[in-house]
Amino acid sequence: MLKQNVEWCQDHLDTTLNILHPSVSDHALLWLRSHEKYHVKNKLFKFINYTVDIEGYANKVSTNWRDPIQGRHIYVLWEKLKRLKSALKKLRKPIMNGHQNILKAREDLQMAQHELLNDRMNSSKIEEIKRYTEELVKWNELEENILRKKAKIEWLWLEDGNNSYFHASLKSKHNEKSMRAQHKDDGAIITNQTEIEKTDLEYYGGLMGNKDNNLIHIDVAAMREWDQLTNEQRHNLVASVSEQNILSALNVVMDFFQNERLYKDFNCTVVTLIPKSEDATSIKDYRHIAGCTTLYKIISKVLTTRLGKVVGRIMGSCQTAFVHVKQTHNHILLAYELIKGYYKKGVPLDV
Repeated sequence: MLKQNVEWCQDHLDTTLNILHPSVSDHALLWLRSHEKYHVKNKLFKFINYTVDIEGYANKVSTNWRDPIQGRHIYVLWEKLKRLKSALKKLRKPIMNGHQNILKAREDLQMAQHELLNDRMNSSKIEEIKRYTEELVKWNELEENILRKKAKIEWLWLEDGNNSYFHASLKSKHNEKSMRAQHKDDGAIITNQTEIEKTDLEYYGGLMGNKDNNLIHIDVAAMREWDQLTNEQRHNLVASVSEQNILSALNVVMDFFQNERLYKDFNCTVVTLIPKSEDATSIKDYRHIAGCTTLYKIISKVLTTRLGKVVGRIMGSCQTAFVHVKQTHNHILLAYELIKGYYKKGVPLDV
């Protein structure tokens, strides 16, 4: 049996509990392990909404975006985004140290109040106290606003701030994003982050398969015996994409179709592992989600729309994967109804 309290849990969020096999005993050993802090190698940049409230935000964005860069449209867009990211990091850097700013503002206020005790009628010192008070309130509200948006939780509006509650929620969320330990297929438990990354890459690499350098070429004669596209449909597939298909502001999309090359940075995909349950232990207990860039999705949508106009020529109407306006949840509901009916007895036949 393991007992704990709230304070201990908040101070040891990186601690995990593993229940070992009991073997011949009727008791199982509990392995309580405190892990070392894991630092993310390449932390992704996230735009947080409170950044727009910072003084000078609009001017900073406008100045960085208007500064010209020479090159292809897709290259210019990427370089401007990189430059803007660095500018936004510098802009919000003072605000990210909100706790230190609060301590300094509180210290200045206490010092000004102490000086006022010796000269209570000094108007300049009274105005100074008002200024320090407003500054302290501003930093307190800003810190609470930042923590509330980061924690993504609902809270009760009380007389004082809930900053300690937000800090605990943030620590808990950061702890959930880490994978401290993992069970292998042979039952071994690995805790080293490098070994965990290697195991995960090998697992998903096995699902994707290996490259075959001796792939047999397509039998053109056999392919011509099946349905083929007409000459008009072939020309439509390779026709140049007009500006009416996409927004004029997204010239990078036109750049891809004109040069037939996608900038490497826009072709990257961020793979995120989401646990299927709260007690996920092995890599099979995680669901992977691929996050593509917006431009990648727009280009894919243009290609999909164009292929959708001719896919009926070479695909049979009975193939559900190519049915127009097909919804995935319809198949899920149908499968659920079929499975549910397997265990029913005495179903009336005259219905």
